[in-house]
Amino acid sequence: MTTATIPATQRAVVHKDKGVAEVRTIPVPAIRDDEVLLKTAYYALNPTDWKQLDASLTGPGTVVGVDVAGEVVAIGKGVSRFAVGDRVAGLAVGNKSTETGGAAEYAVVNEGLGFAVPASLDLAHAATWGIGAGTAAQVLFQSLGHAYPTGAAATNDNKGQWLFVSGGSTAVGSFLIQFAKRAGLRVVATASRANFDFVQQNGADAVVDYHEPDVVAQILRITGGQVPQGAELAGGAGWAISTKVVREGGLASIVPGDPSGKAIASSLGTVQPRHTAFFIEKNFVFTKDFYARVPRLIADGVRPTPVTVRDGLDAVIDGLGESRAGRVSATKLVFKVAP
Repeated sequence: MTTATIPATQRAVVHKDKGVAEVRTIPVPAIRDDEVLLKTAYYALNPTDWKQLDASLTGPGTVVGVDVAGEVVAIGKGVSRFAVGDRVAGLAVGNKSTETGGAAEYAVVNEGLGFAVPASLDLAHAATWGIGAGTAAQVLFQSLGHAYPTGAAATNDNKGQWLFVSGGSTAVGSFLIQFAKRAGLRVVATASRANFDFVQQNGADAVVDYHEPDVVAQILRITGGQVPQGAELAGGAGWAISTKVVREGGLASIVPGDPSGKAIASSLGTVQPRHTAFFIEKNFVFTKDFYARVPRLIADGVRPTPVTVRDGLDAVIDGLGESRAGRVSATKLVFKVAP
């Protein structure tokens, strides 16, 4: 193991009780042969972080968070892609471990679940290329079976096929729309009217306000009733739209509650307990392949989620509450960890 100077303890946001987190001092974690240790520069909050707290899918002392970006300060002896001093972003083993997670001064990242951050991208935005991007990739390229694009322009022969995205302004939605356009698809998405510009900037061909009583009729009119595939990213009332718009057998979902019972479950979604889905063999292989492609996707112009940056781990507690209350829209709360 190659290392820089590393302290024995660190500050981290941990599970205190059901639905409650606190900042606590814990040991800096050790790493395995295929892992790197990051000095966390930024942690990006995901809804799964508070959902797992609220559902008691994590136990007391579990470190909160997954999406991180920072500087490599130690590498396992089996690591070949990264070196000490590299800027790396990716997925920490968060919301399942009492040793490591994203909302901490130091985070463990498996070599296959991270990427070298290019000079063109700052670390705050790099941290958003985590669960949201990985889930979007899984929906489109694994669950719905599309091939990865080979460049910035649409090169795949999908003949302008329509894809419906329920929740176009979510972090997953913003990446999914961009990936879909590069895969040669036309996209119709739902969002609140306040977020129309954001969704269109990501490439959506049409956006419909999900509050409108005739939202289904509008989508069918726009697409000529030809929507063979779609993604349910919002859940709740979104199901009443997606199950009426998308042909049977073509709807992928990252949320529970499908009234039809026929949606394709995309298992990297935010409802997965303890993030074990990332380490199921087929998904781990897929995700490793995806993160190897991320630098090229960035070079080809895929944009990260817009960020709202807060200072320090103490601010994470309020951030969890904001996300839980639904006050975060078309942006990602990102917390500056390193001084």
